[in-house]
Amino acid sequence: VEWGSKEIDVVVNFPGNTPPDYFADKENVVLNHEKVTITGPKSAIDQITQARVDVHLDGRTQTFIEGFRYTLCDAEGNPVDAAQIKTNVAEIEVELRVLRVKEVPLLVDVVYGGGAHAGNTQVAVNPQTIKVAGSEGLLSDLDKIVLGTVNLGEILENSALTFPIHLTEGLINLSGLEEAAVDITFEDLETKTLTISNIEVTGLPLNMTASVGTQVCKVTVRGPKAQIDAITEEHVTIRVDLTGAQLGEDMYVAQVYVNGAFPGVGALGTYQISVRVS
Repeated sequence: VEWGSKEIDVVVNFPGNTPPDYFADKENVVLNHEKVTITGPKSAIDQITQARVDVHLDGRTQTFIEGFRYTLCDAEGNPVDAAQIKTNVAEIEVELRVLRVKEVPLLVDVVYGGGAHAGNTQVAVNPQTIKVAGSEGLLSDLDKIVLGTVNLGEILENSALTFPIHLTEGLINLSGLEEAAVDITFEDLETKTLTISNIEVTGLPLNMTASVGTQVCKVTVRGPKAQIDAITEEHVTIRVDLTGAQLGEDMYVAQVYVNGAFPGVGALGTYQISVRVS
């Protein structure tokens, strides 16, 4: 009989399923041997292409490291008569992470402004939740995933945004989604652009004078239709805070103030004013 020897791959099979709230990380299974050397009659070893390890998952709720016997199989996974076959290892040690599964809501931090508030603006995240897997320690403190911040004072109209889904190291995103959609809808709000010449400075350091270089600034405001129709330039003031200002001419971020008679109106965007400090 012609005798032979060769290496074959170790293939792990996972019959059964973990309980519903648990996840077996099969993609990252660790083996102490990834190949097995078989020796025997060449006619027999030619049929063998793999050493199959069956790791039953039913009832598994914890990460484990265990030794398993294996079965010598052909390319289709059928057992082969291995009575005359010798192998270099008797069993394969398998390390498999079994993690808890939790459904976690996706949220964005919303900064209201520009006439937008919770009563007239809808911010919808899709999907609303994802399933993640991780250790008990990581999941116990995880009650939400904050995607980022939405500043409504900088968003002019209805918008569809996307945010990447970032997870803490050690967590697995079971949804497979890498980003979430955030739809912003403004209800019954209109905008108007005003040319403002009422520009003031505050907080000027002692013994210093200020000369405003920007004579007029176009400001876009948003609010309910009735208030937008009634508001004019005289109802809006731009103020520049010069606290801590240095000598010389520079651009300063300004704040826009709307007359209290228009409580539903707010300014959109940011504005810069040129001021020379002497």
